[in-house]
Amino acid sequence: MREPPDSRDTHVVGIGSEPSVVTVQLNGVPSGPLAVDRILREFAAARLELQSIARTASDLDVTLSLTVAADAVPTLAPLVARLIRDNIARDATVGAPAAPVAVLGARHADRLSIATRMFRALSREGINSECLTASDARIWCLVRDDDRQRALGALQEEFVEELARLKEGQIGL
Repeated sequence: MREPPDSRDTHVVGIGSEPSVVTVQLNGVPSGPLAVDRILREFAAARLELQSIARTASDLDVTLSLTVAADAVPTLAPLVARLIRDNIARDATVGAPAAPVAVLGARHADRLSIATRMFRALSREGINSECLTASDARIWCLVRDDDRQRALGALQEEFVEELARLKEGQIGL
């Protein structure tokens, strides 16, 4: 059952998707800024645009998860091999292509509520999602490439009332 939308908190203006991405997980990165600086310089030199970066640290080392365009996969193999060879990362994995899907809006004051509705809508369709990112303008997550169209449909259905009010001019940005 959908929660009733509250137009005072947020203005959903659309549902969208972007080109496919892959997540590169670099494990065993030495802690401290030098290793991360080297990794980011290597990605920049390869002209890879980062969609997101997540850093998880332990007492001994760091895991970096970087999201890049899926068409960059051929460039990643030599770059990752170089980072491992130079002891900048112990090992690495490159995930399968995934589709970013998003709820677009303005003044996403209640991001948690929108994210909850988003995940609930995807779950109802049996679509697994990961890697949530939120800002005032969009909340997005990754789904399998094969699930992109079903995910967009599920999100449109979940936010149908907000999208209808926008179409009717009842929501002003």
